[in-house]
Amino acid sequence: MDAIAEEKTPPGYKLISPINSGTFSLILKVQSEKNGNEYAAKVVQAGKDDIKKRVMKQIELLSKFNHQRIGKFEESIDMGDYQAIVRKLGQKSLGQLIAEYDEKQEPIPAPLAMVILIDIAEGLQYIHTHPTDPTCHGALTPENVLLTADTRAFLTDIQGPELVDPEGTASKEQALKMAYRSPELFTGEEENASPASDVWALGVIAYRLLVGTELFGSLDLSRMTKEISKFNASKIPDSIPEDIRNGLVKMLDPDPSNRQTTTQLFKEKLLERMLGPETPLTQLKDMQLATQEAEVRLEMTNAGAEEKLMDLEEEKRQLEKEKRRLEKAIQFEEAAREKAEKLNAELEKRHEERIKRNPQLLQQNNSNGWGGVSSAEANKMKENEEEQLLLKKKMGEDGAELAKKIKENGAAEVEMEDEAMMKKKMAAGEQL
Repeated sequence: MDAIAEEKTPPGYKLISPINSGTFSLILKVQSEKNGNEYAAKVVQAGKDDIKKRVMKQIELLSKFNHQRIGKFEESIDMGDYQAIVRKLGQKSLGQLIAEYDEKQEPIPAPLAMVILIDIAEGLQYIHTHPTDPTCHGALTPENVLLTADTRAFLTDIQGPELVDPEGTASKEQALKMAYRSPELFTGEEENASPASDVWALGVIAYRLLVGTELFGSLDLSRMTKEISKFNASKIPDSIPEDIRNGLVKMLDPDPSNRQTTTQLFKEKLLERMLGPETPLTQLKDMQLATQEAEVRLEMTNAGAEEKLMDLEEEKRQLEKEKRRLEKAIQFEEAAREKAEKLNAELEKRHEERIKRNPQLLQQNNSNGWGGVSSAEANKMKENEEEQLLLKKKMGEDGAELAKKIKENGAAEVEMEDEAMMKKKMAAGEQL
């Protein structure tokens, strides 16, 4: 199975797992290589002209539908003898949900059943009254009703009015799918499916969900065909609650012209009344609306919190950046001060060495303060001493200026200037 599924996976998608298979089609769970999203891909054997024409008609219909209760059509891919229809992926089918409750031997909760039925009815009403291409589903069964993660239903595998024999190699498989066809399609009164036959299928699904058993339980196709062809309202047990029974009777009328339309179902609040007075549908819908509003508020709150968190993180990054800049500025300021102190010490040392090399400078002779030397030499020494004092003062001023530049412009921008300045000062000291 996996090898066949891998072979039939449409180009541009990766196979995740097979979902279902039939005689002429295969449904796969796939992942788009383009956007990474997961989809369902129905790969149909469409080598024959009549099948190809029907599949292309189905694709044309799906491409025009845009409703939350209709499985969103993504694209179709021509694969030669096969045609792939890529659509929205469901969490599970209604048939799978029914099987899960059957296994637990529990009935599906009535509120949940009614939400699903109303979702199905909304999808049917949309395609029945579409402004440009009104049509019918034509193949409504629990397997063609998919559920989202929050158990909201949407329709898939819409066939249109042209009847297609259900896929399946065994009579049991076909019977399970044919059990939702209306009587007129078995008796030959109608050749094609219609909105009325969709309402019949909705009634059979409603019976299964609300009563808990199959309306047509025979797995023998021939016998089941006779049961449906001869069905009348008396076959609906009187033990069923009156509101549910009345709703089923209006959807399961053997005469298609007498069946309720989907528009009438909503106008007369038929499905709402079937739920019963103890848990009215309006209350349930209010609860759902309140939940949706709460989810929207939560998303907005989360979005605001995330935005504020991002702002705080950015502020933190800026503060850390400023901290690093100041720490580096302090390091360079201390280094500049240390260099200035070393330069002053070096100048003092060189001055003392010069005096030692000229002992006569230590003798003070007269009022000019310089003994043993001529007046010109004494003036020269005095000028040198004054220049040295001015240089020391200038070094102090330059150190302060350097620290100021570091704080204003950052240590990195001042570092090269600082090195050049220090070299210049050292050179000036050597000249003295």
